[in-house]
Amino acid sequence: MKNTKYFVLRLLIAALLCSAVCYGMTKRNQQTADDVELQSVNTEVYVSNGIAQPESTMQNILISKEGSYVFQVNCKPDHEGLITGCIICDEKEQVVFSCSGEEWTSGSSKLNLKVGTYTVAFYYLANENAYKKFWKDAGTEIPKDAEGLFRDNGEWNICLEYGYGEVKGKSLEYYLGMVIGIATGLVLVVFLKWIIRKMGGKVEVGGRKCKESYDERQLLARGQAYKTAFFTLLFYMCSVAAISEFSENPLLMSFVGIWVGVSLSITVFAVVCILKDAYMSLYENTKGIIMMFSVIGILNTGIGILHFDAGRPMIEDGVLSIYCINLITGIMFLIILTVFCGKLLYDKRNAKEEE
Repeated sequence: MKNTKYFVLRLLIAALLCSAVCYGMTKRNQQTADDVELQSVNTEVYVSNGIAQPESTMQNILISKEGSYVFQVNCKPDHEGLITGCIICDEKEQVVFSCSGEEWTSGSSKLNLKVGTYTVAFYYLANENAYKKFWKDAGTEIPKDAEGLFRDNGEWNICLEYGYGEVKGKSLEYYLGMVIGIATGLVLVVFLKWIIRKMGGKVEVGGRKCKESYDERQLLARGQAYKTAFFTLLFYMCSVAAISEFSENPLLMSFVGIWVGVSLSITVFAVVCILKDAYMSLYENTKGIIMMFSVIGILNTGIGILHFDAGRPMIEDGVLSIYCINLITGIMFLIILTVFCGKLLYDKRNAKEEE
């Protein structure tokens, strides 16, 4: 085996840096438009015997440049009781966005649009047949049973708003956040190592050669762990590619999806090494390992929970968002920590039984 730096903790430090990047970002890459210009139209809808007049309101949006855009549509009736649906189609009558409700504000995910005129159709769904037809035209399953949602008679004054905006690229704040995050991660690693040493712990963060840090039996065991981790990552990547290809589900086809695979392979490597007593080097002790993993695991998990509590989306544009990284990293550390502590307890119990 070639002389390499301490493999696992270097990857763990990379995990900490990635987490610090996420936390240090003041503004992530924008997947929605910064400014959507809305146009509005007011319409009066009369319903008699379950029939709406007019049945729909049609508007057009002209896209003059090919690119990435989001649509924004709002429905503001003067009172409840009438369901309004919206379908946006391109010139080939292909549906690109749809929604419905009594009073709503709705926006599309990022859409790659070609030059052309897009039709924005608002439908007034005053009976069950109209409701079912709307969702059939939208190419979507009916969200729920429509029975009991409609009124036979009534009058509504509805303000309809529609518009679009171009999705911008990565902002200056995003890059500044990345720089600040990386700097913060470096400071945290140095500070954490210093604190652990002060408290009697020993932990390696790279710099020594493998042959200096492990005996021959450990090196052989770590070689097997490397191999297992590699094939785990290979199997994961092939599985994700196959799922995305055949089910058209891109959930894991992103940087975060790749990070899930990396975290899985790191976990497999660490667990195999721990079970074969090949994880801790000659220059470390259990106290240092437990302290390092506990701090990083709890810190990342806590930040991940804060992201979720703050309402930041875990899934954007059909894929895992960057806000998931902290939670994934935290779970990885806590799993490794649990196996490490379990192995310690198992070894202590066996040692007592032998005595």
